[in-house]
Amino acid sequence: MTALLTVLVPNYNRPRELGRLLAGVYGAIDHAAADARVKVVVVDDHSDEDLSAAIEPHQWRHNFSFSLQERKCGNAEAAFLAALDRVETEYVWLLGNDDQVSVDSINYVLRVLDSTGVGLVLLNPSINKASANRGAIPISATTASVAYERAEDLFMDFGFVTSTTTFPCLIMKAAPVRMFHRRHRFVDHATVYSHTFTMFGALRDQPALFLPTPVVSFTLNERLDEQQKLQKQAPDGIACYHQSLGLARLIRTCSDSTGITIARLGSAFEDEVDKDRLGVVPTHLSHFLTFFFIEQLYLEQNNVLSPRQGFSYLGRAEIDEIVSVIQQFRADELWSLCAEALEAYNWQHATAGWKERFLRAAQARVHQLASDKYQEARKHLPAVGPKKVATSSFLMTPLRGRDGGRYGQWVRTRA
Repeated sequence: MTALLTVLVPNYNRPRELGRLLAGVYGAIDHAAADARVKVVVVDDHSDEDLSAAIEPHQWRHNFSFSLQERKCGNAEAAFLAALDRVETEYVWLLGNDDQVSVDSINYVLRVLDSTGVGLVLLNPSINKASANRGAIPISATTASVAYERAEDLFMDFGFVTSTTTFPCLIMKAAPVRMFHRRHRFVDHATVYSHTFTMFGALRDQPALFLPTPVVSFTLNERLDEQQKLQKQAPDGIACYHQSLGLARLIRTCSDSTGITIARLGSAFEDEVDKDRLGVVPTHLSHFLTFFFIEQLYLEQNNVLSPRQGFSYLGRAEIDEIVSVIQQFRADELWSLCAEALEAYNWQHATAGWKERFLRAAQARVHQLASDKYQEARKHLPAVGPKKVATSSFLMTPLRGRDGGRYGQWVRTRA
């Protein structure tokens, strides 16, 4: 029997977590009697810690392999895209070393893939917050699955920088993504979010599924920990690089590569999870970028008052890059707000404290504009059909897909 699925784990350090993940994955494989259909591939990014306790218990398995990246990636998204060269099966399921899978997860995933043949599956995770000692499922849906004729519509419903970024939620056909990555290398423009834009470029014309029933869980990074991690990975130490300049470059490059306008990409719904309350803040890609551009200006201005943060400033040409993308979102009020924030930041006669307050007020206005646009955009989506539910706020948003049944069988007949 030919293997269909590779569970791919781009790894760095954390041997205890890796060992727990592998034990859970093989427990699910054994439960599904799927030893011949599933491979497990760990590609390590030159860990500093000894991984032998996690790896050795599985070395005897015919469907397990462990190898090192050819060169250190230093970033999970870049490591994933590089590790695709080790995948030989039609499908790949991406897992981080601290994720967890349910015992029936492999059986469920294989049934979905067998019954649909889709290019992309977006799973819905359960989120664990260690400091709060609780979990949550921030997003759900009113049907057992949501089927899309084209993955492009799934991205318009779920975005590029929130729901589609989480490793354990992503199952995809490996070959198209690998080929698109080799040709376009979005990772050279920015690493964080490079995998989602690569998936979009590679799979946007293929059928896709969203599955609301959680079969995976992951631990949410604390806000400060997440900021510090992103800061370490930022080129030249630019604060908010990944959410501002890097994201702007990815949006432009994706538009150039696919022919899809920046305005359409910017209109994608985003479900930003509040890391403190585990609730969902609905926004759009366009507003997410604008918010963090202003955040960059705020941090730089704050550093004028208290020069203790070690990061680099955005240069004039870099600011122009971001502003050019925001202009092309074709959202006049958003663009005006961005221009006013930049003008206030550059105003030489204003006090630093006044500038900080102005920029924070501008960010609050971005949030309000995002909420207003989200509510307006919902009116133009189908009134009948699956709905996405933000469980904490009871917000129901119509989706562009259709009810796919328990395993998304609808896709097979439509693809």
